[in-house]
Amino acid sequence: MFDDNPNLAAALSEKQREVLELVVARNSSKEIARKLGISKHTVDQRITLARQKFGAASRNELVTRYLASQAICDRVAYDPAQVPESFITHDI
Repeated sequence: MFDDNPNLAAALSEKQREVLELVVARNSSKEIARKLGISKHTVDQRITLARQKFGAASRNELVTRYLASQAICDRVAYDPAQVPESFITHDI
């Protein structure tokens, strides 16, 4: 079972992340290749390497795991709406 490890997303290269963002946006490998000015083969290689890093069996599973890892990394540590009024200073 996938453990939502945020370090997996950090292990991706910038080029792999760039391709994955376009995969998440539902672009085909051919469309991604055109947008990035690279070959379809290169796109598929980057997806395959990312799948290996995430232990994903399919492209859809890779997207699911990638998005889950992004959600963990993008969480706000402290929601300002939840800070008690007594902690807010009004001396600005």
